[in-house]
Amino acid sequence: MTQKLKPCAKCGQLKTNKELFVYVDGNNLAITNSSPAFCKKCYSEQYPNDSLRDNRNFLRWALTCQEGEK
Repeated sequence: MTQKLKPCAKCGQLKTNKELFVYVDGNNLAITNSSPAFCKKCYSEQYPNDSLRDNRNFLRWALTCQEGEK
């Protein structure tokens, strides 16, 4: 099965869901759901102080939720 590739919102590189990150706001699901998906490099540049950026399982969960709503 071929994995669907999506572009990074900042640099446009095509990545799989496992390679994309979204900002997760633990207090506001609407912010999480509307957050763009970035590759790791762009995510780190966009949110340099975000301690969750390496929490791949949680961020992948957020991407899966976004994908299911579309």
